[in-house]
Amino acid sequence: MSSQDRNCFCKSEAPSDQCEILSPPFSTAKPGHYTCNIEYLGNPYSITWTGSQIHPDLSLFPNGPDYKPQKIALSPEISAIWSTSKLVNCGADAVLRCSHKVIYPIIKLAHPGREFRLRIQHEIEMMREMNAGEQSLPIPKVDKHAHFDEQGIFGYRMEYLIRLEMGELVRRMSEVRDAVARLHRAGFSHGDLGNPTNIMKSKEGDIVLIDFGCAGKIGRSVPGAVPYWVYQGAIVTADTDLQALERLAASNL
Repeated sequence: MSSQDRNCFCKSEAPSDQCEILSPPFSTAKPGHYTCNIEYLGNPYSITWTGSQIHPDLSLFPNGPDYKPQKIALSPEISAIWSTSKLVNCGADAVLRCSHKVIYPIIKLAHPGREFRLRIQHEIEMMREMNAGEQSLPIPKVDKHAHFDEQGIFGYRMEYLIRLEMGELVRRMSEVRDAVARLHRAGFSHGDLGNPTNIMKSKEGDIVLIDFGCAGKIGRSVPGAVPYWVYQGAIVTADTDLQALERLAASNL
């Protein structure tokens, strides 16, 4: 694929011969046992270990310690996307993969499990509501057609965005505050701005807020898909965002 055909800045398409982390460590039903998802030679696996809830050393995988790898079964729809895309990033609820082409090259795929699919579905609903208003909000441009299989919606496509290095984020905090204020004026709270990776920029350099799995309408009940600890109480407020911005600014003084 030539650089002219690309709609991203990815440098490689070949599967890595090293393990890639796909999810944070999760607790299991057994005390002291933890699990996460990884990618090896282009295929997703779940692994399990004991001891500390931090990612184990995978440098020798699959020849190192026995982490009981289990290949993750993918639906035909997810498998088709997985095999033609490259891992870009991962989060608590999903992975981001790049297809390198089309208008929306980034595909956000929910981790296996109903909880994560529900979070993705909630995020899609939130962005649709945000786009339905008259105001142009600092959110990603997304394909209006979500991805689904026999279990329902599992992901969506979006534009390619650029990560803000911490130095640039600090310099542009006033723009970040303005972007969040615009979201609040439109009646929405983001809910997860404590994670600086949820603040990015477009190819044109504009601040863009991403990852609305914890978002809600200000003044309404906290949606069922949102973790209970995100908002202080049963009603969505802007306080969570404002406090997160203050912590972010203070940590970089």
